[in-house]
Amino acid sequence: MFEDFVEAYFKQRGWTVKRAKGNVPGYDLIITKDRTSLYLECKHDEMSDITNNYCLEQASLEHTQSDYLVIGTPNLAYVLPMNEARKLFNQYPHKQVGDFIDNMAALVPCEVFKIKNYQCL
Repeated sequence: MFEDFVEAYFKQRGWTVKRAKGNVPGYDLIITKDRTSLYLECKHDEMSDITNNYCLEQASLEHTQSDYLVIGTPNLAYVLPMNEARKLFNQYPHKQVGDFIDNMAALVPCEVFKIKNYQCL
């Protein structure tokens, strides 16, 4: 559902969108306009509307080959360069999330994304 939202957002702005087929850990979408192609990692953080934090998962940040991270919900999402996402992960305390003990994440306040003036969808 979130990838559908992101795809529609960029198509409405003149980008061509290609979705990854199957489980591709490197990227979720490739958007192209003119001669520019960008790889996007899309993370639907459905709890962010409740917790006011975005959950940046270490495994995802380490394995992606994407240029940008799109994180949030269809109500509010941000686009930020992947190197910025990794910096944010390193700046906030890490905690175990999900079912696996080695699944570490940083909970970054949503306000930080607004203050840093990342592109808002």
